[in-house]
Amino acid sequence: DAGFQPGIQVGIIGMGTLGMAAANLIKSFGSEPLVFTNQNIRSSPIKDLELTHVFSKECPNNEELQRILDMDGVDISITTSNPWKDYELALKIVRKGGKVICIGFPGRGEGLPGFNPLDSAYLYDKQITLCQTGYRTDLDVPPQDMRFTLKRNYRYLASLIENGAINPSHIIS
Repeated sequence: DAGFQPGIQVGIIGMGTLGMAAANLIKSFGSEPLVFTNQNIRSSPIKDLELTHVFSKECPNNEELQRILDMDGVDISITTSNPWKDYELALKIVRKGGKVICIGFPGRGEGLPGFNPLDSAYLYDKQITLCQTGYRTDLDVPPQDMRFTLKRNYRYLASLIENGAINPSHIIS
């Protein structure tokens, strides 16, 4: 549970299918995501999302980003890709006390990172929380026991598509 609420600043690193789906959902939930990608947004499906804040993964500390951030970093940083450098970027852009959500698999297909992924500068000094995501039970349990089950999540996503809050063409790959 990332603790998302409308108005919270969310950074999304990587704009493949997972990143596009995350950005689409964040927008439909009432926030404008800060997206970090190296894709050319003019020639990719990203342009259809009409994102306001798109930054290069290579140069995230620019003046525009600093102007947008209201708490010296995003509240929630979501990494949807595998490179260690993207995971490190997620650690850097999140504010003190923020959360880093791993949807991708940091380091998959790569050797050991050139940095400590559990560095005290992040875990202790910034007091960030690292979270996994993905598992939701497919059991049919009452909402008071578990609010978000796989079936309820699917129903909710379908309702967003039916109501026009999410364009499914943005998340189909």
